[in-house]
Amino acid sequence: MAFHSIRPLLIGLVFSCSFILRNAHPSTLEILEPFMVVYKGDIPAAGYMTIRQTGSEADRLLSARLADVTCGSHIELHDHISQFLGGQEIKKMVPLKYVDIPVTSPPTPPIYFSPGGKHLMLYNLPPSLKQMPTIQVILSFEKAGEIKVNFAVRTGLPETNVKKKACACDK
Repeated sequence: MAFHSIRPLLIGLVFSCSFILRNAHPSTLEILEPFMVVYKGDIPAAGYMTIRQTGSEADRLLSARLADVTCGSHIELHDHISQFLGGQEIKKMVPLKYVDIPVTSPPTPPIYFSPGGKHLMLYNLPPSLKQMPTIQVILSFEKAGEIKVNFAVRTGLPETNVKKKACACDK
């Protein structure tokens, strides 16, 4: 008799779980070779990776943030653009609102976040994080949702060899 009284509850639970599973967005994104270059002082760090969409539907990277919430730290999506002034090519960094991630299949390559191209710009990282072997970043995608990624930490050039303003959008 006890089974008959909980049967409606079990049936409702089964239907609820199947609805959740049908409406979940399993990630078909691959995040390859994530690493971060950090610098001494208050110079922003840069994050690099390759994103490959192996599913049948394109996605969009909307934002990134540190998994370990640190007061004042924030991450922006950036790209380099080329401009010609007086016959000379000048590259400058610009912030991006998002990065489209197309389905990766020939001839469409994956999206590369690399020096001189798209990258994550990490501002106000505390010295304690800069000394860690990895820094966890949460990437937020339009369809795939949030994906936690461990970025290997590499030390960059000495502060004396890097311009203080790391981005043309810095004022």
